[in-house]
Amino acid sequence: MAVHTCACINLGYAAGMVAAIFSMIYFVMRLFGIAKHKDETSKDISRMAYAFVMAGLFLSLVGTVLGGIWANYSWGRFWGWDPKENGALMIVLMNLIILHARLGGYIREVGFHASNIVLGMIVAFSWFGTNQLGVGLHAYGFTDGVWTWLYRFWALQSAFLVYAVILHFLDKSDKSDKREEGAALPTEMVKG
Repeated sequence: MAVHTCACINLGYAAGMVAAIFSMIYFVMRLFGIAKHKDETSKDISRMAYAFVMAGLFLSLVGTVLGGIWANYSWGRFWGWDPKENGALMIVLMNLIILHARLGGYIREVGFHASNIVLGMIVAFSWFGTNQLGVGLHAYGFTDGVWTWLYRFWALQSAFLVYAVILHFLDKSDKSDKREEGAALPTEMVKG
C-alpha cells in the first residue's frame, strides 16, 4: 500500500510541476513573441497544461486518500494535519481551484497559466519545504540548503506572476482597441 501511495503522490506532484513548466514555457514564448494571445501555439500549450492539471488532480487525490488509509492502518489515524499531509491537500485543492475557475470562465488563458505557476510554487513547498520544517512524521530533513533554492524558485515564479498581470492588462487593452476599431468600421463604411 505504501508503494502505491508514494507512486501516486509523486506522480501527482510531478504532473503539477509539468503543468507549471508548460505555463513557464507559455510566458517565455509570449515574452519573446513566439506565441500570441489565443493563437494555435498558445492553445496547444494550454491544452497540454490542462491535461497535466487533470492528471495531477486525479493522482494527488488518489494518493492522498491512499496515504490516509495507510496512515490509519499504520499509525491509527487517517489524518493528522502533518505539514506533508497539508501540502498534499493544498495541491489537491489548488488543482480543483484551477479546474473549476477555468470551467466556470473565471480565468482565461493567462489566468490559467498564472494559476499553474502558483500550483508549481505549492508543489515545490509540499515536495521539499515540508521536509525542512522539522515537525511532523514526514520531516525527513535530509536535504540541507533547500530553503535557498526554494526561495530562488519562488522568486522566479513570482516574476512570472508579475509578467502574467502585465500580460492580462495588455491583452485586455488590445481587446478594447479592437472593439473600438470594429465599432468605428461600420460608420466609416457608411460614409463611403
